[in-house]
Amino acid sequence: MKKEDMKKILIPTVIFVLSIFIVIGEGFYRTTLTKESVSLGVTIPSENAKSIVYDIAKQSTPKRLVQPGKISLATGHGSPGIVNKGKEPIAIAVKAEGFSGNVQITSKDPSFVTETGKFTKPIQPGKDLNLSIILDISRKELKNNSVSNGNIQFTDYNTGKLLTTLPVKVINSNVGASR
Repeated sequence: MKKEDMKKILIPTVIFVLSIFIVIGEGFYRTTLTKESVSLGVTIPSENAKSIVYDIAKQSTPKRLVQPGKISLATGHGSPGIVNKGKEPIAIAVKAEGFSGNVQITSKDPSFVTETGKFTKPIQPGKDLNLSIILDISRKELKNNSVSNGNIQFTDYNTGKLLTTLPVKVINSNVGASR
């Protein structure tokens, strides 16, 4: 076989094999990220929501390499979401406070306004909402034992009443607490 004929066969074959590896790798990476998302479930109104502790040390290798400081808290993954256990509809606003770095709050609900953190359509009794919160923490802070602490506050924006506060603590158990 001539050298030119080998090139015509070898180059497309190598490109095809690399493409397959990229597709499989991307699927594996997305699956890994989904498994590392913290399940967010909140009942409102509530005196105290169960706090969330996220340990950086438990991240998988792909997550640690590509997105070590992006921490996702989301409804779904087996959690009921943000559930109204009251007897009246509630106009909910969501706000993050105390976190180091950027915090993005989003929802697939069409009534959610990202800029204000408000659901323009009140949540009816017994119904739930979906919510996604992404914490973006700097690599420098990931080297601390206590990486970031903050709260997600849920308020009734018509009355200003605090419905519940969800404490979130991000730690790195690989770092000694004395640092």
